Amino acid sequence: SSNINIYINSSGNDDVELNNNAKFQTLKGALDSIPLFLNGKTVNITLENNITENVTIKGFHSGIINIFLNGKTVFGWIKGTVCSANIRIYGGTKDNKEGQTAIIHPKVSLSFSDRNASMGFESCFSVGLYKLKVFGGDTKVAGLDGDKVCIDSQMGSQIYCRTISIVNTDIG
Repeated sequence: SSNINIYINSSGNDDVELNNNAKFQTLKGALDSIPLFLNGKTVNITLENNITENVTIKGFHSGIINIFLNGKTVFGWIKGTVCSANIRIYGGTKDNKEGQTAIIHPKVSLSFSDRNASMGFESCFSVGLYKLKVFGGDTKVAGLDGDKVCIDSQMGSQIYCRTISIVNTDIG
């Protein structure tokens, strides 16, 4: 199959070899294990519990990265940078993509285009966000007085949003 399914679980191991149904402890560990050139493949990543980490999706090309948050909470920000691969983040599961609402709630915002962002995408040409409740960071970045925003883009990023709730921000 051209697809690979991997899982994020607190009992997983970030040193596991990338293969179908592998369980990683962190989303960062899973993303670090994936080749940057996807060669037309789809990678499906499913959270099995809440996570507390900042996530950077960087440099993926020629394929699709689907992240299924499975109704869980990401206590951290999400940043995408320099990706020509399609990046999709769903609140639900692989079988019911929009069946649940997931939460993005950073403790400290991401410094992004002079603003305090919860999700930021730069030079990512196809991003889709589905069924998410996105909170502004609890705290702004030290020394950055810019507006608090939930979803931000720059440098040609295209973001499609469907069923997104925005909470505790100056600007959506």
